[in-house]
Amino acid sequence: ALSSLASLSLSADYDVSLSIHNPNVFDIRVDSVNAVFTYENIPVASAHITGKPNNIVTLRKSSVNDVVLPLTFKPESIAQAYRMNTDNTNGKLKFSASFSIKGVVMGFYYFDVEVNDHVVDMSTMGDQSLCAPCNI
Repeated sequence: ALSSLASLSLSADYDVSLSIHNPNVFDIRVDSVNAVFTYENIPVASAHITGKPNNIVTLRKSSVNDVVLPLTFKPESIAQAYRMNTDNTNGKLKFSASFSIKGVVMGFYYFDVEVNDHVVDMSTMGDQSLCAPCNI
């Protein structure tokens, strides 16, 4: 019975809603997003969007686009989840995010963007002016 507790793990899937402003005069098609979020230098969450027909995201020109990012959250241990919760409660929760984004601009310019070790500070809600549901 106690051996089953040794493999106990936490995992949750979330759909994170993002409002992204595309100020350009052309659409941007995003074909894939792969992201890893770390806490204490240990991966705790990941997000993936691939180029399946119902998953391609197009950021329409000169507009605000709502995008749903599927996020799988899986801390390494219950103790780590507790530390994250404590940091969140104290307004100190931060993640490091590394991600790659691939897509097409104007139908012919293919791009592949890599970002490493971007700090995601959860202690601030950031600019919510573009988020209609946030301002209700």
